[in-house]
Amino acid sequence: MTDSAAKPADLLSKAFYPEVVRMDLKTKKPWNLMLRGTAMAAFASILSVLIILVVGKPLISLLFGKEFIGAYPIILVLIIAPLLAIISFPLPSMLYALDRPDAPLTARLIGTILFFVTVAPLSWSFGVIGAALAFVIGNAATVIVLVFQLFREYRRVRA
Repeated sequence: MTDSAAKPADLLSKAFYPEVVRMDLKTKKPWNLMLRGTAMAAFASILSVLIILVVGKPLISLLFGKEFIGAYPIILVLIIAPLLAIISFPLPSMLYALDRPDAPLTARLIGTILFFVTVAPLSWSFGVIGAALAFVIGNAATVIVLVFQLFREYRRVRA
């Protein structure tokens, strides 16, 4: 359920990168495109999260049976990760276009390390929800590092 929520980000990313590469990154056009794409993706993802909040429990019960309703709180935590992926879909493409192919790898590495550092303590404290929370923390760290790197490149290019 949560993986399917990230599919639109994959599709948008594949369409976004070729467009950005053709633009002059010293102008406002690619940056405006990135912000508009992010706003559009944020709206769609927030709408899907609201749908999951409203009909998630009955939908799980209908599709999988009442035994799986216990997974609903975990899904609520896990849905944040694809939400972050959808909202941040243009960041790696922008960094690739800015000739920084190392930046997304660095961000993913930092997020993965943070996940591994937090998964055991959070799992011991909160069980499966703690593991889901560690996953979200790792993804959030990746997005934060991507934003920081892109902001730094934006200042460099616009100077």
